[in-house]
Amino acid sequence: MKRKVQYLQSPFDNRTQIVINKQEPLLELWIASKLGGFHFAFKNGDWVSNDGKRFWDCLVEACAAHGENVQF
Repeated sequence: MKRKVQYLQSPFDNRTQIVINKQEPLLELWIASKLGGFHFAFKNGDWVSNDGKRFWDCLVEACAAHGENVQF
């Protein structure tokens, strides 16, 4: 994993990647992957999307879509 100033890139063996982006002005985290883009706000002690999905659950699903099974 490479950490840049505002984002993390996670490359996979199949030459795809997931990008996790910190949006400081919006106080959000974003995930971009094969599954699309997701925005998360910190609510009640957890990072949650507008439709109620948890950040870590979405990251696990995104990694699976890129061919890696992970657990957090």
